[in-house]
Amino acid sequence: MKSVLFNSHDIVLALVIILSFLLAVRVRSVAALPRAAQTLLPSFFVLHGLVALDTLLFWGDAIKFAAFNVSTWLPMFFSFASFAIGPVMYWAFRSVLSPGKPIKFTDYLQLLPALLTFPYLYWACYRYSFEQQSELILNLAIFSDVNVHFMTFLTLKKLMPVIYGFLCVKLLFRKAPATENLAGVKPLLQPCTAFVFIWFWILLTHVLGQWLPLSSSDLMGIFGNYISLTLVAALTYKSFGYPATPTPVSHFTEEPENEEANEDIAVLAERIHKFIQTEKPYLNPRLTLERFAALLHISPRHVSLAINRCFEQNFQEYINGFRVEEAKRLLRDNMDHERTILDIAQQSGFNSKATFNRIFKLSTGVTPSAYRQQFPPELTPHHPHC
Repeated sequence: MKSVLFNSHDIVLALVIILSFLLAVRVRSVAALPRAAQTLLPSFFVLHGLVALDTLLFWGDAIKFAAFNVSTWLPMFFSFASFAIGPVMYWAFRSVLSPGKPIKFTDYLQLLPALLTFPYLYWACYRYSFEQQSELILNLAIFSDVNVHFMTFLTLKKLMPVIYGFLCVKLLFRKAPATENLAGVKPLLQPCTAFVFIWFWILLTHVLGQWLPLSSSDLMGIFGNYISLTLVAALTYKSFGYPATPTPVSHFTEEPENEEANEDIAVLAERIHKFIQTEKPYLNPRLTLERFAALLHISPRHVSLAINRCFEQNFQEYINGFRVEEAKRLLRDNMDHERTILDIAQQSGFNSKATFNRIFKLSTGVTPSAYRQQFPPELTPHHPHC
C-alpha cells in the first residue's frame, strides 16, 4: 500500500506530457497560422507529449510494471512518436515559411520509420511468450540480446529528431529574414528551435551513457527532462498571449482594434479584390504573396491580413479560387474544347497538372475532365464577338 508509483522525476515527465497536450490545444486556436500549420504544430506538441510518455513508461521503474500489467505493449508502444516528431515539426515549419509548398505524397514516406516501429517491436519482443516479454522489458534483458539490435533502435530514436531539428533551424534562418508576413508567427516558431538543443542533449546523454558511470548518465537524463519542462511551461504561458484571430500589423496594431482599423482592412480587401478581377495576376503560375504585394505597393503582411479577415482564406486559397473559376470558364468554352487539360491548367495559372486536378476536384467535387463532359460543344453554341 505504501509503494511509490511516481518519484519527483516521474512527476516532471508527467507535467511535460500535460503541458504538451495543453499547448497543442492552445496552438490550434492561433488563427495567425496558415491552415496547414494549425494542424501540424498541435500534432508536433502532441507527439512531444507522447515522447515524454514513452520515456516515463519505459524508464519509470514503478509505473513501467503497472503499465505492463495493463498491456505488455504499453512500455514501448509510444516509441513511434520519436520517429514521427521530426517530420511533423519540419512540415509545420515549412507550411509557415514556404506556404506554396504543400505536403506531397512522397513526403509521407518520411513517416515510414515510425510505422516500422511496430513490426520491429513485435519481432524483437512481442512474438515471444508473456514470461519472455516480462524478462525482456521489465528486467531490460532486451539490451543483452545482440540479435535484435535494440541499442541501435534506441540510437535512431534519439538521432532522428536531431536531424530534423537542424533542418528546421536551417529553414527558419534561411527563409524568415526574407519573409515579411511572419511577424505574428516568429515568436511561436523561434522558441521551438530550443527543442533541437533538448534533442541533442538527449542524444548526447544516450551516447555518453555507454561509457559514463550510471549516476552521471542518469543525472544528464534528469537534467534534460527538467529543461524540457521549463521549455513547454514557457511556451504554454506564452501561448495564452496569442489571440484567436489574426493580429493586425503596422498602423492596425499600434492602437487597440477599433472600427477605424476594421474599415482600413475592408478598404484594402476591396482594393485587392478589384485588382485581382481587372489585372488577373493569378494567371501567373509563379505568383507569390510577396510578388502580389509588390504589384500593389503594400506590405505582404497587410495583404495577408486583409485576405484572412475579409475572405476567411489564406493567400494561396484565395488565388486558387480565381484560377479554378478561370479553368471552369475555359472548360465550358467551345473554342477551348480541343485544348488538353494541361493547357487549360497552365492557362489558368496552375504550375502543374497534378496540382490543378487536386485543387479543381477539391473545389468542384469533380475532375476537370468530368466537368468538361458536362458541357459538350453541341449543347453550348459559341457566339463570336462582333
